[in-house]
Amino acid sequence: MSNVLVVAEVRDGNLQKATLSCVTFAREAAQRSGGQVHALVMGQGVDAAAGELAKYVDAVHKADGANLANQVSEAYAQVVAQAAEAAGATVLAMGASAHGKDLMPRVAALWGAGMASDIIGFAGEGWPVKRPVQAGNIIATVEVTTDKKVFTTRPTEFDAAQPAAAAGAVSDFAANVGALKTEFVSFDAVKSERPQLTDATVVVSGGRGLKEADNFGTVLEPLADKLGAAIGASRAVVDAGWVPNDM
Repeated sequence: MSNVLVVAEVRDGNLQKATLSCVTFAREAAQRSGGQVHALVMGQGVDAAAGELAKYVDAVHKADGANLANQVSEAYAQVVAQAAEAAGATVLAMGASAHGKDLMPRVAALWGAGMASDIIGFAGEGWPVKRPVQAGNIIATVEVTTDKKVFTTRPTEFDAAQPAAAAGAVSDFAANVGALKTEFVSFDAVKSERPQLTDATVVVSGGRGLKEADNFGTVLEPLADKLGAAIGASRAVVDAGWVPNDM
């Protein structure tokens, strides 16, 4: 029996929607491992996020400190690896956001675990999982055969978890990150009144059919504003430099 540890993503003190989708995956993983679902919340001033997440999991480990105020993956990876051992976990999971994609491969290397990324579901008994490749044109089935396993989950493929029958306990977790080679300088956030693409329930997406980059502003933006939607874009127009990569 071993536990599953969900690595939460917190932004500006708020729990991100991708974390609850990952809890759904973790609950199924816990049935396969025979353990419980634990969660790790990291950052500075994350009491509210930890309390919210406790409604969905069996236990929350909270690492709160000034040295974790910024999402520096070199530091966070050490916290995750240490928390996994403390939680008795052999399976780690996090949403496949930009932060998750940066953090979890580092964790897998530190932890000596195999990893499968961008998971969209299980593919049978045991640990085979499905993930899209070739821009989603092929669904591959892969299996992590190491005893310790790391996954990132595609948030849109899993429904947000519903609260559990009873809230889990929140406990403080003190991790030692030591001296870091990475120095946080600044974070330039994209500010918008529209919902974030990863959290939106309605998305208006554009591609090469818009003919030119200016039409994102003249055609898509008014439509998105009417619908209260986020704006997305195809890979082709992102690669062409029409819009930022986060779209």
